Amino acid sequence: MLFKDTPEQKNLMRFFLWGAVGIAAIGFLFLCFFPLKGFDTWWLLSSGREMVQSRSFLTRDIFTCAIYGKPWMNKYMPFEILAYSIFAVAGYNGLIALRCVLACLALFLGFVPAFVWRKQGSFSRIPLFGVALLIPFIGMILSRRMIIRPELFSLVFFTGFVCLWEMNRNRALRIRFWVAALILQLVWTNFHSGFFMAFPTAVFYILERGVRNKNLASREWLVLPALVLISFFNPYGYHLHKEIIEVMSAPQYGKFIVEWRPLFRQDYPLFHKVVIMGFVLAAISGFILNARNVRFAHVGLLCLLILMTLLSRRHAVFLCLFSPAVILWNYAHWHESRGAKVPWGRIRERVNIGMLWIFLLFFNFMIASGALYKRHILNGPFGFGIDDSLYPRASADFMESAGVQGNILTRYGYGGYLIWRLTPRVRPCVDGRAEPFPIRLLERYWDIYTGEESPEDFCREFDVTIALIDYEDEPLLKHFKEQKAWGLCYLGYREALFLKRTAGNKPILEAFEIPLSLSSSEEVRKRLRLPSPAELAAYSPYLDYRRIVGIRVYLLKTLGIIDSGIMKDQDVLSLMFGEKNPGE
Repeated sequence: MLFKDTPEQKNLMRFFLWGAVGIAAIGFLFLCFFPLKGFDTWWLLSSGREMVQSRSFLTRDIFTCAIYGKPWMNKYMPFEILAYSIFAVAGYNGLIALRCVLACLALFLGFVPAFVWRKQGSFSRIPLFGVALLIPFIGMILSRRMIIRPELFSLVFFTGFVCLWEMNRNRALRIRFWVAALILQLVWTNFHSGFFMAFPTAVFYILERGVRNKNLASREWLVLPALVLISFFNPYGYHLHKEIIEVMSAPQYGKFIVEWRPLFRQDYPLFHKVVIMGFVLAAISGFILNARNVRFAHVGLLCLLILMTLLSRRHAVFLCLFSPAVILWNYAHWHESRGAKVPWGRIRERVNIGMLWIFLLFFNFMIASGALYKRHILNGPFGFGIDDSLYPRASADFMESAGVQGNILTRYGYGGYLIWRLTPRVRPCVDGRAEPFPIRLLERYWDIYTGEESPEDFCREFDVTIALIDYEDEPLLKHFKEQKAWGLCYLGYREALFLKRTAGNKPILEAFEIPLSLSSSEEVRKRLRLPSPAELAAYSPYLDYRRIVGIRVYLLKTLGIIDSGIMKDQDVLSLMFGEKNPGE
């Protein structure tokens, strides 16, 4: 009985394979449910809030001091309105639900072609083993891009577009295809600039159809100009295409924005590089094994996505979502070409299914327990709400309560969060939008934060009276510490807040300035102390207490408030925690 494929055994193996797919899908859902984070989320929500409350479209900058009042090509207005409307009704968890729906829909559409091919008779069995194995690795790559931004819609539209072409692979493009393709492109154009991906996708699929039927494909080339024309139906017309091309061709963005950098830079996790190259190698191996049935559209589009990913790591999600179609097509054909299996092959199949179950159950446990997050594989720990460990929440709370107003110099990633929390009383110089700002301004900002240029001229030019400096920006910490025209008035959990000695800031400095010396009053020393772990966890559950302690010590030493050569460790602990030990 062990070596015979009886109907009962076939049904049992199919049950275990579908069960593995279900376990993999649950793991993918776990990957979707992590606290809200991402620097772009906040300016998108801010824009949506402004448009919903004012009942008008936002086409000029109202957030920053550097380009205030200047025209802004706000390409993502539908997404901004949608995201803020969901937040207004369901809060941060509503946005997490939106992210979950879009990510799961993109994943589902990525595997739909395999079921379409099965129905069309291209092969008799769907390789469920491959489906279950691909899902967790796609999820790990996709988790880095599962932030609240319009790119999530772009992933859905891209996989949906591929499905549309695959569903019509063996038949002429009828009116239903044209209507579906044009509507999809119209909506895509108004949600995210990734709509450009529809053009090369159409080119490769039409070329493939031309190889099979030249007369048929000659008429189908009209799809491409139709897609281009329908993409002009947006608030900015052809100017939208012009700006996107200009941004894509500007090499400077790769210096400012991490996600635009090449894949093989050292600042990208090695594990993710290995997984992405695993997809590439699996796809290439499939082409070799299934040489007789290789599809031109698959080869062309995969090569384009590999090139895009090597140039900019943000495109890795498109590559990984398209890889299942390529891998499953080739391996399904190769599997059927092998013919009948030998008895040992049946035993190997059962062993492989058992190992797959063990891997998937272990993978799900690692996600739910947070172990994968601790190793920097995922975008966040399993949970809900907002993970503000990367944002200056404490400093924003202080500025709000103290009534701080003015233009603020802060790092690039903080701008959007401060806009969300403090606009219009506090205006950052730049924020995560990047595109509205002149390239020269961004380069100058970069030079200031790398220590190549003093911030003084910049602060005078844009009337900056507030400086919020992160602990990682040591040159700027030391600069503002040494300037008598500036005073330190607050230490957050990872940043220092300086105010310029102006008439407007004078009352706040008189009440809250922290002297940069060991002869601080007891009142000041109280303000330097950290809350207990329980108090901090209640304030922000995703803050790592040990890391916060280390950052606070680093800030105090950089600012000269404590000196490790003068004060003993116990003195430092007393300064920050009073009489209690932080572990108690």
